[in-house]
Amino acid sequence: MARTALPTLLTRWDPFSHLDDLRREMNLVFDRTLGRNLPERTGIGQTLTWLPDAEVVEEEKSYVVRMDLPGIDRESIDIGLANNVLTIQGERKTEKERKEENVHVSERAYGRFLRSFTLPQEVDAEKVDAKLHHGVLEIRLTKMAEARSRKITIQT
Repeated sequence: MARTALPTLLTRWDPFSHLDDLRREMNLVFDRTLGRNLPERTGIGQTLTWLPDAEVVEEEKSYVVRMDLPGIDRESIDIGLANNVLTIQGERKTEKERKEENVHVSERAYGRFLRSFTLPQEVDAEKVDAKLHHGVLEIRLTKMAEARSRKITIQT
């Protein structure tokens, strides 16, 4: 009885070989959870193609919302405040003169965006200021006087 050798495939185990795949998967999980730069559907059938980064800061007399909107002019931005919900929407349009065959890498997002922030009832809807400076939108929402926090001293 002759023995024939079975072909065996031996590969060297590299514990770091799957880290790049794991990193990619974790980025997708966080992007979906945080809502960053992923297409999203609105209730009216429009597809949003990106979500700009934002921050909301509470100051003593106001709330300040800052949003990164580079390359967007003020005419392309709509800001609304209704039922204590601040809504910011707009669109970044692609450059029409660009020749697609010369683009090697494009990580910029184009298209419509929509962000909404629920605000406390203490915001005075009549005292809202918005500025766009160097691609950063800043919206300042003044708190009503009776809602501002105050320091309380303990009596002895």
